[in-house]
Amino acid sequence: MSKVEFTRISSCRVDLGYSTRVIKRKAFWYQKWAQSDQLEPLFKEIDVILRRQSLDGERSFKAYLQCMGGATVAKQSDLNTVPPSELFERVRRTFPNSFPLDEELVIKDSEAFWRICRLIKRIFIESGQVDILGYGYEYFFADLFKGKTGKYFTPRTVVDFCIKLACIRESDVVCDPTCGSGGFLARIRSREASTSKTNWLVGNDIDPILTRAASLNISLSGLHDFKMYNDDVFDLRSSFHKENDGQIDAVLANPPFSLMISDRSILGQYQWPNESRRVTSDQLFMESMMHLLKPGGRLITVLPHSIIANSENTRFREWLSKQWVELATISLPEGLFYPFGESAARACIVSLQLRGPVSKDHLVMKAAVESVGYDLKAKSFKPISQNDFQRILGTEEFALYRKQLNTGLLVNWLEA
Repeated sequence: MSKVEFTRISSCRVDLGYSTRVIKRKAFWYQKWAQSDQLEPLFKEIDVILRRQSLDGERSFKAYLQCMGGATVAKQSDLNTVPPSELFERVRRTFPNSFPLDEELVIKDSEAFWRICRLIKRIFIESGQVDILGYGYEYFFADLFKGKTGKYFTPRTVVDFCIKLACIRESDVVCDPTCGSGGFLARIRSREASTSKTNWLVGNDIDPILTRAASLNISLSGLHDFKMYNDDVFDLRSSFHKENDGQIDAVLANPPFSLMISDRSILGQYQWPNESRRVTSDQLFMESMMHLLKPGGRLITVLPHSIIANSENTRFREWLSKQWVELATISLPEGLFYPFGESAARACIVSLQLRGPVSKDHLVMKAAVESVGYDLKAKSFKPISQNDFQRILGTEEFALYRKQLNTGLLVNWLEA
């Protein structure tokens, strides 16, 4: 079997096994996405209305969620005619996972409520490739996207590419253990899978307002039978882990970046820290996923680029190679998160398979992405035509990568 190696990628190429083929760069033209200059004024207007209602922070976002639910269930004839409280009862019945029965309507002014609902209906039309729940969370909780909590909004192009890397099958149970506003899980439902299986999507986030947003996001994609948890992904004693460990086929995630964890009650549950007093969240996350996945389960995750490049992580990479089989490593450009909080953090995408008792030789896809479908220097989301993710998806190398997973060229751990 090929040894798992995390190597720094400095050229634009896709590399499988021992052969490297340089791919000619070319422009890709797709349906024009909604421009940020179309969306941002709508969010600003909503923000003004909320502030006039003396709302900010978490209460603003809760009001935004309630109005989004209202805009979803309201008919055109309801606008300005149905009392908001009556409409909100309809919202609670439609989205019980997002709106508890004892929750009160945040906005008391009927005119303000309906005005926001009309603006959200316009956002639905204008949004294109933008996750408007995630965008709204970033807008109303901007500080969380400055890197203070290690959380970064996951761009839609990254989400869609990771879903393609996951090669999800109808029998798979899929999980996002740090789901944020639910972008991965909602897009899986709408873009990749069609199945009658119940509870095949599992979400979790430590932030309760985000789990509610995620539930709404998934429900809006057409699925109402899923599991959602509000737990600490690093606590192996949590309900999330107790009820799902060893049950997940595929994980898609963008976990918090490089937070230092020193809680001994958490570190004591893991092998990797050994005698370390503080460990980064990236390191604990990888071991946490070893508990969550089935043998042979797949992990497609966004990680700090330092994990695959920095010498200080050499020992951790060696430890990883004993636990995981590398399937793909995609290096991402600087500025990936800049339009979503002005963060300069650099990242990569890794596709890994949890090791089983035996193994076979296989090919490893490596690529370096320079263009991600939006302007990396803009302070807000501005789409561009060039998208290297689409370039990669069209290569022979990706076809081979997918074939390995779909036809069992990689060992079927469960039957071996």
